[in-house]
Amino acid sequence: MITAAAQDGDRFAIEQFERLGQWLGHGIASLVAVLDPAVVVIGGGVSEAGALLIDPLRASFEHESERTWLPPDRGDPARRVRATEPA
Repeated sequence: MITAAAQDGDRFAIEQFERLGQWLGHGIASLVAVLDPAVVVIGGGVSEAGALLIDPLRASFEHESERTWLPPDRGDPARRVRATEPA
């Protein structure tokens, strides 16, 4: 419901996705720093929101982490964060 509202241009819904994306990016960056996984996969409802959520999530993750965010493989609906060595 909120995804549809945001896709229709509802400013409040878009702002909520931006805030959620920032918090998720921060949290994922923290988990990557502690657990050191090779890959983090984001799927399900989170990935269905597409750029509304993934763009702010990615920006927050890249700001908080020294790891690299790579796009999903072609045809792969999940979004993957490949935890490469710090630059």
